Amino acid sequence: MFNTFLRIKLLIPSILVVFLMSCNRDLLSNSTASSTEESESTYIQIDEFSPEEIVDFDNLKVAVGQVIYVPVYSHIYYMNTRQIYNLATTLSVRNTDQNREIIIKTVNYYNTEGQLVQSYLEQGIRLSPLASTDFFVEQSNSKGGAGANFIVEWVAEEAVTEPIIEAVSIGTAGTQGIAFTSSGKVLKKVQE
Repeated sequence: MFNTFLRIKLLIPSILVVFLMSCNRDLLSNSTASSTEESESTYIQIDEFSPEEIVDFDNLKVAVGQVIYVPVYSHIYYMNTRQIYNLATTLSVRNTDQNREIIIKTVNYYNTEGQLVQSYLEQGIRLSPLASTDFFVEQSNSKGGAGANFIVEWVAEEAVTEPIIEAVSIGTAGTQGIAFTSSGKVLKKVQE
């Protein structure tokens, strides 16, 4: 009798673990499937810019600048069947100079095939010393694919410390979650 009780007591946690794992997979699959089916063009510029921050490039004398490539992921694959797990992405542009502003000329989002999906800025914007701004792609939007990327161009009117430009990708479904960062890589330096 004691052996039977012990076997049942040991078996219940195993069944519970298998059941919970199964529920998590179902929730993840359902969430991912519905996110992919309902994918809309949702791109958000998180910060609103005041008129003083907008730049007139006709009268601008550029001293330095860069074109930065930032790899991001609107989805990644998991399991052996390459199931899709959608991710939200926040692109962060941070002016690290303590005394001088930088100007963000362009922020463009490209998909896996290298096609422009979204251009975030109609005009350049000024970023004050130590200020930051963000750009966002929702988790339900999978148009970028696993090889999505941002191209960011910034300039300054005098020598400045280089900004930090990186992306945070995060996904949640049920009790599962994943998050990681991607650093920008300099493609070209601008100097006049």
